[in-house]
Amino acid sequence: MEEEEKLGVTSTFYFLNETLPFRLFYPPNWRFSIGRYNILDRRIQESIRYLDASGWGVGVHGSFNSYKNENLLLEEKKVLEQILGHSVNGIRQHFLNLNDQTWRLQKAAGFKYDASYGYTNDVGFKEKKYHAFYAKQIEDYPIVPLALMDFCLMAKPDPWKAAMEVIVEAETNKACLVINWHQRTFNEKEFPGYGDLYFKIIRECQDRKATFFNVDQYVEQIKENRI
Repeated sequence: MEEEEKLGVTSTFYFLNETLPFRLFYPPNWRFSIGRYNILDRRIQESIRYLDASGWGVGVHGSFNSYKNENLLLEEKKVLEQILGHSVNGIRQHFLNLNDQTWRLQKAAGFKYDASYGYTNDVGFKEKKYHAFYAKQIEDYPIVPLALMDFCLMAKPDPWKAAMEVIVEAETNKACLVINWHQRTFNEKEFPGYGDLYFKIIRECQDRKATFFNVDQYVEQIKENRI
């Protein structure tokens, strides 16, 4: 937050409330069930309220199976709203999980936008979606595509070159460039270079006179027909 404040930008933080049971004898399940924070922890709740009160966006990071389960979506939204004391608008699904019913289920659960559309193993504008778009037969529910995700970008032979290619494409097409960075990757010891690259991207876009919004602000601008 401090570094973003220095640059005059804010992010939207999506908080995970994973309920997938831990299965000791099924190792592929472990990464979905352990090693996460507990959203009911007092310190986590205080951090969530602080972010919200300080102008950062706060949304739901839908649990692994919630993309196909309206009851999970409803419960996870309710828990975060109880922590905040007001409604929550946005969601990004864990692992960007989507199927042909996810957006309909999200809207039925009361969300106002989704931010899960993008590559899980590459960078760039998927299907050349440069701006928020609407799914067929689902009115007034913007889908905000992402173009750069930390792990995908850092897997490239030259991450900065790959980032610059996307930035130039965004500038050329007057696109909305959404960056998805996981909070834990700002730990320099465990993820060297990740945090530096995030802020380098922001500074590069500032040098190119980009306008910055967090995702919630961007959706608000869309709905008010300002952009």
